[in-house]
Amino acid sequence: MTVSRHLLAGALIDAGLFLQALMFAARGAGLDTCPQASLIPFHPVLRDQLSIPEDQTIVCGLALGTPTPNTCSAPSARHASRWTISRSSTTAPRDTSL
Repeated sequence: MTVSRHLLAGALIDAGLFLQALMFAARGAGLDTCPQASLIPFHPVLRDQLSIPEDQTIVCGLALGTPTPNTCSAPSARHASRWTISRSSTTAPRDTSL
């Protein structure tokens, strides 16, 4: 996925929203996706092989395909643990005088 260098800030937001919608649509069609920013360091090769103009910024790639049964349903072992709501937030006292 690329966006215009001239409209970068807004274009990045649009790209993110488009990518999210595409990933949801793929899941709805029974496909899995994997956004890949790891290819960005290889932008010279991408530009050459895919004829990407210099006025475009490479944002990411997206792998799309059918899931392998019984491999995508288990949570990743590298998944970070989550804090509970009570550990990460506080509730302001309620003003009952209103």
